[in-house]
Amino acid sequence: MSYIKMNLKNGQNWTEDHIAHIETGIATNESKIDVIDKIINSVNDYTCDTSYYESEIADTVSKLRAACTDKSLVFAVVTDTHLNAEREEAFTKTLKNIKAVNEQFAIDFLFHLGDMIDSDPSRDKAIGYIEKIVNGFRSIVPNTFIINGNHDDNSSKENNSAIKLQPGERYAIFNRFNDIHVNRPGNKEYFYFDVDSMGVRFICLNSTIEVASGNSPLDSWGFPQEEITWLEDVALKTDYKVILTSHMGLIKDTICHGITPKNGTAVINAINNFQSNGGEVIGLFIGHCHWDYITNETGFNIVSTDCWKLDDTGFSTLGAHPSGAVKTTGRVDGTVTENAWDIVVVNTETGLVKIIRFGAGNDREYKYLSDSDPDNLLDTILTVNATGIGTGEVISAGPKVSVKGAPYDATTMHCSDFIPVNSGDAITYCLRGAGPWAAVLAFYTSNDVDTVVDVVPSVNTTLDVTGTYTCPSDGYIRIANRVDYNDGYVYIK
Repeated sequence: MSYIKMNLKNGQNWTEDHIAHIETGIATNESKIDVIDKIINSVNDYTCDTSYYESEIADTVSKLRAACTDKSLVFAVVTDTHLNAEREEAFTKTLKNIKAVNEQFAIDFLFHLGDMIDSDPSRDKAIGYIEKIVNGFRSIVPNTFIINGNHDDNSSKENNSAIKLQPGERYAIFNRFNDIHVNRPGNKEYFYFDVDSMGVRFICLNSTIEVASGNSPLDSWGFPQEEITWLEDVALKTDYKVILTSHMGLIKDTICHGITPKNGTAVINAINNFQSNGGEVIGLFIGHCHWDYITNETGFNIVSTDCWKLDDTGFSTLGAHPSGAVKTTGRVDGTVTENAWDIVVVNTETGLVKIIRFGAGNDREYKYLSDSDPDNLLDTILTVNATGIGTGEVISAGPKVSVKGAPYDATTMHCSDFIPVNSGDAITYCLRGAGPWAAVLAFYTSNDVDTVVDVVPSVNTTLDVTGTYTCPSDGYIRIANRVDYNDGYVYIK
């Protein structure tokens, strides 16, 4: 049967889906006219009024303009669309919203962090949904990057080789198009690319392992060993700051399903080794668990974004969540809360990362560690090695004296000079050391060790202690490390 291409209302064209609907009507003896009327009505609904987004679009653009400088990277993060027939209309609205924002403030990159689809019994439909996402995003933000999710091989619910999209197919559909921009080993689903003007490398990880047909889909959750080797020996061999993306988190508490991903610890070790050798990690951005949170319990910031699809559960009963995790509930179709995606603004000069939420949920922000900020005199780092103050540090170290109030004598601490502060100054700190009190921040009312008022110590053997100290009056602060630990540091701003 052949069809003549004809226009519908609003300038839309007949599509294969519309034709399929007509064929279905014929097969069930439903009137062609009735079927065509239904299609026209559905298309009108598909392009329904989205004026209720105007305020959200304007607010998002305003926040972007306020947050950005010439040292900023801007990228959109969409995750866990789980696209199916029921969600196509909502996704079209998302495309319109991203387009509206991008027309007023150009987005550098767009990342889909995986689970584009929800797994469909039909391979052809699954491919169609993926192509709708990939082509839709690329038409708005050409620098679009797709991160493989556990649903995206179309076998998450049933590891069935008959409907599964094999690695080569996935590469051809949603990875091959950007190979001109990325460094990828062969047709693997992990890659990196550099933004030379900003001194930033994006490393995009694949958190699924190929398993034999008939195995549980859960067996695929993790990072292939060859990817770990590539991460250590290739991707992290850079002097640039690093941003990582992955569908899944790295440990049980950041995967939110009560499952520890295979080789997650190996990824953590590789990233922390990069940091130990002076590398800077801006953050790891993930999806999968359908919750919002920011955690640094692995030694670097992990940022999870809630799912795009309208969902109030977020696997809340399937595993632990990091402290401070939030699940956005009360989302309503036909309102701005039907959308949930982020635009991330990274200021590579100040280290501030602003995460602007479009739709349901809240804006967030955090700071990553940076060893330079020439415009801020309180940007100070002090590190210690086995022989004392390390070479090339950004401050002149004071004498070997104790911070009064710390349980160590004058020969066991290295301290910075007294740094003047004003009443009400908010001092953001990050302390790390190989034991309790290995690093401290202290406040004094004068530049005399006997006037100490407060001491904030590190408390954990491997993790950062972060927070904000508000100076109670004019005075001075100092930071210090115990000399008997060789991996301690203090950062303040």
